[in-house]
Amino acid sequence: MSGVSFILAGFTLGPILVRWGLRFLHWLNCIHFIVISAFGYLLVLAQITHEVGLDMIIGAYAAGVAFSAVEEREQIESGLKPITDLFHLSFLF
Repeated sequence: MSGVSFILAGFTLGPILVRWGLRFLHWLNCIHFIVISAFGYLLVLAQITHEVGLDMIIGAYAAGVAFSAVEEREQIESGLKPITDLFHLSFLF
């Protein structure tokens, strides 16, 4: 039951936490940390889902859903492009 409650909390509270965090970063004038904070949020949610007993991809997906509705989405995507390109290259070998 804890897995289901985590998923529900991740999909409902996640976007609220992300918007609050981005407002805080804008207030601190730390625009360059948006990509780092997005990747960190992804890793934290993946680890929490692992600790709960679920697959880590569920936490990563919840983080992606949380960041998909923000205005900075394109900035985050372009900032994470080198990392995603690295994973795409690893499948070629």
